[in-house]
Amino acid sequence: MVNNVLLSAENISKNFKKLKVLDDISLDLIQGKITCILGSSGCGKTTLLRIIAGLEKASKGKILSSLTLPGKEVGYMSQEDSLLPWKTAEQNVLFALELTGIKNHRQAMKMLRLVHLNHFSRYYPHELSGGQRQRVSLARMLALSPKLLLLDEPLSALDIVIKNDLTQIIRNYVIKNQAAALMITHSVEEALLVADTILILSPRPACITDKIDIKDSERNNAFARVKEALENAIKEKKCATSS
Repeated sequence: MVNNVLLSAENISKNFKKLKVLDDISLDLIQGKITCILGSSGCGKTTLLRIIAGLEKASKGKILSSLTLPGKEVGYMSQEDSLLPWKTAEQNVLFALELTGIKNHRQAMKMLRLVHLNHFSRYYPHELSGGQRQRVSLARMLALSPKLLLLDEPLSALDIVIKNDLTQIIRNYVIKNQAAALMITHSVEEALLVADTILILSPRPACITDKIDIKDSERNNAFARVKEALENAIKEKKCATSS
């Protein structure tokens, strides 16, 4: 593997009995970079993420990484916040640390400050808004200092202000810690908020139809190009020869 490649997926295919979900998908996750997978609902994005996380086995292909999958170096965040309702915001973050044998209140509060929720540390999930709960989930994930972030549509239920805030926190973390991130979405707008590279997936069985690198200077003007690539993937499904 190339030094700055944290994880490579090679020729991943997945079948559920007779249903083929993924078809020969290859990708690299690069340190300091965020890759976004963009595709229509039901195309297999979550299945691919679970395979990369080590939570699901591929029918064909392999995952190459120096990381232990699954393991504490891998952070997984879904659209559902999955907070423990009987624990406060601080206790939810602390719980993740305790699972690895660490009881560090200072680290828990540091993470809540990172997501601008230190003043809500004693609030329970039912006392927080949806956006605040997602911030706690992000703090809980980052508390373990993961090298790989796997994000399953974590922003879809949030307003644009919260999305901008959370994506900036994620981008800063990835760059500062030379981590890598993979985020899946079906929204062009969300992809353009966060991604360095966008991979377009076709409908099921999903293959990569296009790879689009996004420069910061082009981020605000790339909507039409990405939208067209997504529409073409849905209509034509011409798989790219490589990722």
